[in-house]
Amino acid sequence: MRLTTIIFAALAVAQASEEVAGFPSTSSALSSPQVDLGYAVYQGSRNVTSGLDTYFGIRYAVPPTGSSRFKEPQSPTIVGKKLTVRATTIPPRCPQACPAPYQGTSGPGLTNSPINTTAVNADPYFQALINGNEDCLFLNVYAPSRKQNLPVLVWIHGGGYGFGDGSQDPTATIKENGNTFIGVSIQYRLGAFGFLSSQDVKNYGVPNAGILDQNLALQWVQKNIKLFGGDPNKVTISGNSAGGGSVMLHIIAHGGGLGTNLFQNSISTSPYSPPQYNYNAPKPTKDYLAFAQLAGCYDGSSVTISSLIVNCLRGKDTTTLQQANAVVSASGIIGTWAFVPVTDGKYIQQLPSRQLASGKLNGKRHLSVHNAEEGALFVQSGITDPNSFKSYIKLLFPSLSSADVSKVLSLFSPSSSKSGSLFPTLGDIGPTALNQGAFATGYQQAAYNLYAEATFICPSYWLADAFSKKQDGGYKYQYSVVPAMHTTDVAGYFGPIGGVPNLSPEFQRAFMRIWGNFITSCVSPVPELPTPREFSLPWKAYIINLNQTGGVPGTTPIPPVGAPYPANVQPGLKNEFTLENGYTWEGGRGERCEFWRSIASKVPQ
Repeated sequence: MRLTTIIFAALAVAQASEEVAGFPSTSSALSSPQVDLGYAVYQGSRNVTSGLDTYFGIRYAVPPTGSSRFKEPQSPTIVGKKLTVRATTIPPRCPQACPAPYQGTSGPGLTNSPINTTAVNADPYFQALINGNEDCLFLNVYAPSRKQNLPVLVWIHGGGYGFGDGSQDPTATIKENGNTFIGVSIQYRLGAFGFLSSQDVKNYGVPNAGILDQNLALQWVQKNIKLFGGDPNKVTISGNSAGGGSVMLHIIAHGGGLGTNLFQNSISTSPYSPPQYNYNAPKPTKDYLAFAQLAGCYDGSSVTISSLIVNCLRGKDTTTLQQANAVVSASGIIGTWAFVPVTDGKYIQQLPSRQLASGKLNGKRHLSVHNAEEGALFVQSGITDPNSFKSYIKLLFPSLSSADVSKVLSLFSPSSSKSGSLFPTLGDIGPTALNQGAFATGYQQAAYNLYAEATFICPSYWLADAFSKKQDGGYKYQYSVVPAMHTTDVAGYFGPIGGVPNLSPEFQRAFMRIWGNFITSCVSPVPELPTPREFSLPWKAYIINLNQTGGVPGTTPIPPVGAPYPANVQPGLKNEFTLENGYTWEGGRGERCEFWRSIASKVPQ
């Protein structure tokens, strides 16, 4: 089974776990609530079982097609007679792209060779993955019936800024918290449609169009959520992976000058932090030209800054651009996407590592979560010795100096290169994530941990650290339930309750209440722990480890390596939530994250 298929399938399964809470049943819909948004009237569904009014496919922006491609999104307006729209169907998703590498690349994933375009275009599986519709800027609302002034949770989906959609359903979490808040899930432009960048794009369009889509959706919430019973002054934004990374970018947007204009609280789970180049840097420019060439808008010759390429791209049909987007996205280093956010000088003015350290932040409070085994999906196998580990470091972070690489080796190398039994670490005693994990040992595990800390975990630490310095502070959690791979925590806080064999209903309810307490009361105590004095201390003093004990041997249906993974399942699972030292955790993770922050500008990150 090809590696990208495994990555894509595993993440798709994780996303499916976000969707299974269900849509309103026609048998339980007693009436059809309506909301007049000025530009259209939306007719939703009322579900007496969940107690929610749901509205699917609410347009928050005009279609970003044709001459509007690669431009800032615009709010919808009335054209002719105001329409009544039946909002009972999940909207079309945006054009999708796979992570790299895909079949057709040369080498085992430790290279960065050009993709075999002919082979990829002929692959029916690849073609099935990349479908989508450019007219995709919609959101969904889950509102408790006949209530007013409720807090609001906005969910931003993940997927490497290249795939995913807004069909995640927060019904189970809302219901577990007594229908005390509203849920909103949004869609935004992905891949080249949302993150194409170069000097041309800056001059004749806008970089980070996908992030600006999210911003417009947040503006929509501020303007319209009262019509659904929500309070625009009690908004929490949240997201997983690229959604968590998006949350981080909105926290630093406009140099932290937005304050609480768009949200008060934020939640990031596994915040994805890929290299963030300047909008006109060689890397995004190279991907822009490769995209343009595949679309037939660039002949490969030297170019000068002009509107010719951008205008040509705006004139192409969606299928041509979608094909080019998918091919370029699939041609990089394993576990990466070509089109990601950049420093644009306006909305995103600084690298996250720098601005988070400066304390110039939007919002008041933050809840930060990461998984114990974040890296296993994204690193090629075959890293078995110091030389292959060093080669991997230099490939993944080509801007690091020799001295930087030496320091990385000294901090991240395993204490032993010998292969051994696979088992998760305890975090505070015994073997550490530097050389031991549930999926690998030795140098392979060291590579997993390096990718995990650099890409997800350290940004999560930086966020907790930044908000711990604010008056209202932040909270830091680790999700450690086996297999604890990237995105498996989503089933914990979104459910469905009892739908995953390796998660007890008690664990899910506790995790959902952690979220609910933060959304509604701006605090995040753990139900199984008394509220300790340490909660008032900076993040380095504590980290809440969310785990389970007990149960019986079984498997989880999530396929981290193409097959179910062994894990203890019901009956007999019990919550084990503990307060730990986040700085000394996993053999000094706090020190490694501080070091990574010191070199992050070279990544750049």
